[in-house]
Amino acid sequence: MGDPPGGEEGVVQHESARQDQGDSVERFVGDLRRLRDDLEVPPTWDAMVHRAKTRGVRVSKSTLHKVTKLEGLPSELAVRGYLTALSKDPAQVDRWVARRTALVALPDEHDTAEFTTRSASRTRRRWWAAVAATLLITNVLTGFVVHRNSTPDPNPVLAATGDNPLDTPCLEDAKVATSTNANQQFLLEILFSVTCRAAWARITRADDSALGNHVEVVIYRRSDPDGSTRQEAVEPDVKSAFTTLIVRADPTDRLCATGAVVTNETRSGAVEPICT
Repeated sequence: MGDPPGGEEGVVQHESARQDQGDSVERFVGDLRRLRDDLEVPPTWDAMVHRAKTRGVRVSKSTLHKVTKLEGLPSELAVRGYLTALSKDPAQVDRWVARRTALVALPDEHDTAEFTTRSASRTRRRWWAAVAATLLITNVLTGFVVHRNSTPDPNPVLAATGDNPLDTPCLEDAKVATSTNANQQFLLEILFSVTCRAAWARITRADDSALGNHVEVVIYRRSDPDGSTRQEAVEPDVKSAFTTLIVRADPTDRLCATGAVVTNETRSGAVEPICT
């Protein structure tokens, strides 16, 4: 796949926007998210992993995906891989990494004076808590190892959320759980594997206009539609595309999918999501 249009330009724009402002983790993560979202056709996570690798940074798709989630400050590797996938200029990537490093130094407490006063007593409490936790974990792990060595696992893990279904045994028993062609421009499906307890979404164009256009497909937990388990794909020049897996540990947690086709810059989306 080629480089995303305006990728490097977007890096420069968002980086310079924070030079003279008070920074924060929330602003930093928001700026990172916009770098990809503002592109005319955002690259897929698979494409970003490949692009970062060809430019010398090995990083997994799940790590890249977490960069844009407000779960705290992303790791340096995640930031470097994410930016390397969007920019060919190492100097720009280094400046973003430096911005992240500056955020590491920010205190966790809003009131610095109170933080300093409490630090000694909190350190003692944490030390005793760490000792107790270490003893507890050691005992638990010892019992767990003995149990695992004597008892075979009745439910082996065959796949994980974010896996490519083509690289798993999930294809062997996959069935179409639900589908719709309410929008007659495409067929939208959710496939489910009982063996893997996992699902993925697939979209297939009804026309022959794949060249020069793209398709979009998303699968997510209905209870957490924008959470870290959300899987999406935006694929240019193809008739059909599919997402990576979501493993459903809780059978009551419903999974939903939606999608769209883009033809001559006109986007046509699903009438409504489908769920299973």
